[in-house]
Amino acid sequence: KTYLDERERVLAHQSVPGPVITISRNYGCDEEAVVKLLIQKLNNLGSGGLKSHPWKYIDKEILDESAAELGISATDVDHRIQLHHSDIVNDLLSGFNHHYRIRDKTILDKVKDIICTYAKKGNVVIIGRGGVGVTKNLPNSLHIKLTAPVQFRAEVIAKVKGVSISEAEEAIKRVDTDRKAWAEHLVDRKLNESIYDVTYNMETTSIDEITDMIVNILQKRALVPAEMALAH
Repeated sequence: KTYLDERERVLAHQSVPGPVITISRNYGCDEEAVVKLLIQKLNNLGSGGLKSHPWKYIDKEILDESAAELGISATDVDHRIQLHHSDIVNDLLSGFNHHYRIRDKTILDKVKDIICTYAKKGNVVIIGRGGVGVTKNLPNSLHIKLTAPVQFRAEVIAKVKGVSISEAEEAIKRVDTDRKAWAEHLVDRKLNESIYDVTYNMETTSIDEITDMIVNILQKRALVPAEMALAH
């Protein structure tokens, strides 16, 4: 009886989706630094959260795994979602390139399925890739947006990429537009700022402050342990 009770508890625990965090960002925001520190803080917490396995983040794995299952390249998956052709266009192009024989819907469904699989397993941070649109209504999900004024982001990009401020500003317009289109094509609907639970300004808020606030929200929702694990 004890074994059966424990087995039932474990199975019920595993069937609960999440927790999952999605992090969307404007171009020029250092999401990598935020995610790495956030993962470190979450994994330093003790036991007692919704799920027991370690936290991790995913990004390009979404395209790589989708491509492997579809039998096409990750670049093809990326381009097809960005362009989001209709079935009529797919038919016209199928004679020129083999990957157009796979319908857009098949590609979109596969990418969404990969995202949902990771999200339901839980203890995962999904960076971009339209994750917010796919998992918005999933229980135990938290959706973050990282942003900053254009001038601040342009200065960051100009320094990192070795380009002028005007070139950096043009890149910001292009990349932000492309990322929004990609995410909207994936879920086939418009996405506005209200889809995010919390937005952080990276010009005025430090990475340490941002990650502390995210952890605090998860703790208030009892999705992660309330206290940090004691060092041994």
